[in-house]
Amino acid sequence: MAQSEVSAQKNETQMNTHLLDTFHVVDPISFSQDLSAVKKTPDEDRIQSLIDDLKDENSEVRLSSIRALRKTKSKNIVDPLIPMLKDSSSGVRLEAINLLSEIGDKKAVKPLISCLNDGDSDCREASAIALGMMPDPVSVHPLIRASRDTYSWVRAAVAFSLGRIHSEQCVEPLTQCLSDVNYIVQIRAAESLRNYNSAAAVTSLINKLQGSTGHRRKKGERDEREQLRRLEIIYNYYDELGVKNGKVRGLMPDKKAFNSLMQDAKKVNNPLRRACAESLGTMKSKKAVKPLIEALDDPRDEVGVAAAWALGSIKDRRAVDPLSKKLKEGNSEIRQAAARALGEIICDPRSKKSLLAARKDKDKRVKVAAKQALEKLGSQ
Repeated sequence: MAQSEVSAQKNETQMNTHLLDTFHVVDPISFSQDLSAVKKTPDEDRIQSLIDDLKDENSEVRLSSIRALRKTKSKNIVDPLIPMLKDSSSGVRLEAINLLSEIGDKKAVKPLISCLNDGDSDCREASAIALGMMPDPVSVHPLIRASRDTYSWVRAAVAFSLGRIHSEQCVEPLTQCLSDVNYIVQIRAAESLRNYNSAAAVTSLINKLQGSTGHRRKKGERDEREQLRRLEIIYNYYDELGVKNGKVRGLMPDKKAFNSLMQDAKKVNNPLRRACAESLGTMKSKKAVKPLIEALDDPRDEVGVAAAWALGSIKDRRAVDPLSKKLKEGNSEIRQAAARALGEIICDPRSKKSLLAARKDKDKRVKVAAKQALEKLGSQ
């Protein structure tokens, strides 16, 4: 095998392992090992014996058979596997779903769609992931219906898969997922929307970056609806905070308890704002420049860092002065991100001036980032 082919196979293995590692129903380690294995000519007799074992009365035998078939790398096992999606054992069904997902034969798409209604939540989650790994427009509406599943991991898997089908019909349900009570679902939706560079997707991400009201709130302004939405998101944390559910559901809790709740709400929402900033940077929409500049001042550093990266990705000159300001007064992480972003905005003398000053920064990492940015600007 040529070195370039080995390298390409390694990259594909790493990519698939990263995708599947975010969901707990798939074993990414064994999946990675299987993908990296050298393909061998399968023993047809052995495969047929394993297929026959799929009809065994013992569920453990059927399960072992599917696991053994997984190692054969044969695509001729799709037809025998499809009936196993209706097996009486949820473990067998789950193993069959995962194997069909790895094989990637679209013959399995419609049978996998039926698994979105499986009585076992792990099987529903795995089938949602599988449909994303073999994108097909026929999956769109069934996945949209599954986005209302009562199990949050299923909804997160649906949000992941809707981002891989590349149908404009997915934009609206993904924007609705941004308001899911579970923040993991929200993040998956924000990450998926970056694949749809439409005005509706950009607007939804901007609204979530700024807050659910979709405008920049003035300092000290209170938004009761936003507060209540955040309280709903952290509903599962009430017991840890010592606030009785009845008190929270009825009247607002006392000021001390409310402030504690709001602090946890900000922590929960933080990954969503960061994901929105990263997606907007990937989409490179000029409409996002102003909201991203505002996000540089987000109280959570990682949001500001993501906003700086996004502004560097968009390369709009309006970001030069705000980034230069952060390069002077932000903390170390923000200053590094601002330096790297300025290195992406070419043909603007203000960038070089700010970066030259940053080479005297007290933090070595900032100085290195500024030096690299200047070298990049010099080569362009």
